[in-house]
Amino acid sequence: MASIPARHHASIDKAVQSLRRVRQVRNIIQHGIATDGGLSAKLRQIGIHDAPPNWEGAWNAIRAQTADALSAIRNELRSALDDGA
Repeated sequence: MASIPARHHASIDKAVQSLRRVRQVRNIIQHGIATDGGLSAKLRQIGIHDAPPNWEGAWNAIRAQTADALSAIRNELRSALDDGA
């Protein structure tokens, strides 16, 4: 991120951390890789407290967090590019 102005770093870092937490949940579900308290703990870290049994709600929350994180990164990169133009 050296070429991106420092004022964009915090938002990008937050978004990347969100994506990492989602990836960790996915790894636990897909591969059975459970660290730091297992699936329930990871789901709570991303704000999901009722899965199971509410897997539909969990999926919607994961999808929304992923979309928000990717949008934040896109917006920060777009802003950084606009600053340099």
